[in-house]
Amino acid sequence: MILATYLPIFRAHELQIFQKNMEILRPDQVAVCVDYFFDERQHDMLRPYLPPGASLTVGNWRNRTSCLLRLVDTITKEGDGLVVDSDVVLAGRFPDLDRMLEEPLYHAAESPWRHKRIVRVERRGGVDVYNRIPASAGRRFIKVFYGRWGHG
Repeated sequence: MILATYLPIFRAHELQIFQKNMEILRPDQVAVCVDYFFDERQHDMLRPYLPPGASLTVGNWRNRTSCLLRLVDTITKEGDGLVVDSDVVLAGRFPDLDRMLEEPLYHAAESPWRHKRIVRVERRGGVDVYNRIPASAGRRFIKVFYGRWGHG
């Protein structure tokens, strides 16, 4: 499993939160996408927070969807994975949910993105599951789970 997150560089401190998710899930790989990165000297700002062994993608897209799509592309090329918002801590029982889902790619977030690409909403075990079509990702669905992941 690839565990991934995305964030603007000015929220680099949230990678400390993300490391808690690494401890819970123990992924095979870790991917981080950082937006608003426009100067190589910004690596100094990231270095204290970057998880060891994480692959890092940086750019100045000024758009969280661009970061998300880069992570979706990475995950779909290399296996299965989970994208977690940088400020979300998964519940300790999340690995059990991951095994039950049998989804190759999904996204866990605290609150839903209101967007026209949401094509279906399901309720699974007390969790809202939004089926969203990401732009330019082959028009496949990505499962987006919303809920209070920090309780558990």
